[in-house]
Amino acid sequence: PGWRDGSPIRKPIEIWEQKLDAVIRFREAHGRLPRVGTKDRDEARVGLWLDRQREDELLTEHRRALLTSHLPGWDTVPSSAQRQVARLESFEQRWSDRLAEVAAFIERNGRLPRAVHGSGERFLYEWLLRQRHAADLSEDRRRRLDQNIPGWRGSTRVNGRWVPVAA
Repeated sequence: PGWRDGSPIRKPIEIWEQKLDAVIRFREAHGRLPRVGTKDRDEARVGLWLDRQREDELLTEHRRALLTSHLPGWDTVPSSAQRQVARLESFEQRWSDRLAEVAAFIERNGRLPRAVHGSGERFLYEWLLRQRHAADLSEDRRRRLDQNIPGWRGSTRVNGRWVPVAA
């Protein structure tokens, strides 16, 4: 009993407004909104709070209005979850583009790319090598590689002869 004596209990709206003030002060000092992924702990802390407001489906109209009046454009910045989805989509698009590049190379040259120094061929070779050794390669990607790049798994020596690696 009495363990909180001397420290007044603050209402949730007071705590929320205090955090809003911290974001406003940050923007006034730096001319931009705070970011989550930074080494500056204070910026990351207020950036995370603002990020959570963007993701909060239960954010009241009153709080939304306060954010908009003090931080115009606060809700046009994607949340960290949205940025993560965009990064994953971008990564998937780059992977698909690389698959198409290797398939086009094979179509043009009639063979898999080799580790030729100083050429774009080496880049394609190394990408294909990473696919061969990827422990977490999804079934979808394996299927797409099998469909588009026959022999992508490489070959190995068996009794002195090179043979394709079995699926």
